[in-house]
Amino acid sequence: MPNGKPGDHPYTDIVIHNWEVFGEEIDGLVRELHHMPGFALFREKIAALLFENKPKWSENADLDLVKRRLCEIKSELKKKVDMSADDNDAE
Repeated sequence: MPNGKPGDHPYTDIVIHNWEVFGEEIDGLVRELHHMPGFALFREKIAALLFENKPKWSENADLDLVKRRLCEIKSELKKKVDMSADDNDAE
């Protein structure tokens, strides 16, 4: 069971231990998402995506899929933040 130690889970390796796991572009996206408002809504989804596709663990790792899904999540998060800001402006 993952407990946050180095090498335990790709999400914590990227965000907590600052390791390169998927490469600069994907790891950078994960770090950027981690600091976005509303991230907690997607944390488990992102962690599962990374775990299922970690190159050293999965022979079927699809890095294009990982990047595409992370970009979709980023877009969705931005929309939620924008909608929230619009709601606050209306008050």
